[in-house]
Amino acid sequence: MPKITEPTVAEHRERTREALVEATYALVAERGFESVSLREIADCAGVTRTAIYNYAAGKVELLFIAVDQRTTRLRAEIVQVVNSPAPAAERLVSIIHLILVSYAPSARDLALLRTARSIQEPRRDEAVRVLHDELAQRLLVVVGAGQREGAFREVDTPLVVAYLVAVLDAALDAVLADPTRATSIASSTVAFATRALAAEA
Repeated sequence: MPKITEPTVAEHRERTREALVEATYALVAERGFESVSLREIADCAGVTRTAIYNYAAGKVELLFIAVDQRTTRLRAEIVQVVNSPAPAAERLVSIIHLILVSYAPSARDLALLRTARSIQEPRRDEAVRVLHDELAQRLLVVVGAGQREGAFREVDTPLVVAYLVAVLDAALDAVLADPTRATSIASSTVAFATRALAAEA
């Protein structure tokens, strides 16, 4: 029977899960996904190897739980931007900079994202799809607002948003490959989005 170190079993489980996620995050960032074993993650988290299976199916699942946690703040900040009273064009620029400049260049997060995006697993495809769908929903709101404001042209909005998500995905890959170019890549992405959406003068 494992020792319960928190006041309740639920709190103990949450604390253990957090420790496993942080251990995965730290070890993958330091040494790379393939070089890290489940036993090392368990040791770093202070649990037995078999205890991991109470929280995740294995190393890949732990990796994507870590990615999900690390993107939570970014996703919340994007929601704040979408719901702000700023003009739609400014909100679009803010979202692009949040993704490509504010979030991506963190050294440990870069290692985590690079790893997650390179894994050929169904779990990876599902995680990417969920993030893409969520981003698309936020962009639909902003583009629709820009059209009502007269700042963006009337277009097939879902199609244009799908293009924007693809462009942001490619831009993020470019930032992951060379973080020193994050600002210039963001500027190019903003210029592309502005040209694609700007209303005719």
